[in-house]
Amino acid sequence: MIGTKRIYIYMHCPGCLRDYGCAENEYWIHGDRCQGKLLLDECANVICSKCGAHWPLTKMRLSCNSGRHIVFYPGALDYAKSISCAAAFTNEMGIDWLQNVLRWLKA
Repeated sequence: MIGTKRIYIYMHCPGCLRDYGCAENEYWIHGDRCQGKLLLDECANVICSKCGAHWPLTKMRLSCNSGRHIVFYPGALDYAKSISCAAAFTNEMGIDWLQNVLRWLKA
C-alpha cells in the first residue's frame, strides 16, 4: 500500500548515526543514474520523486551522501533512531506523522 501523504527524506543516515553517533541531515537521493530526491510516505514506503520507483523503507539499500557507507541495509532500529532525531526538528503534527511511520516499521 502506497500512502498519499509524502515528505522529502531529510534526515540522518542511519548508518552514520549508528557508527559515529552523529551525522548531518541530508536529502536522500535515488542512486544509479536517476539521482531523484526520495520521498517517505506515512506507510513507511520510499518513492523516488524523479522516476517514481518505490519500495518499503525496510527493504531499502542505502548509500549515504557522505560516502561513509557504500551499500548497507539498515534495520528498523536504525531507522527508528534516525526518525527520532528528525522529530526533534519538527512541529507536533510532524512528530505525529513520523510516529505513524514508526508504527509501520514495527508491523
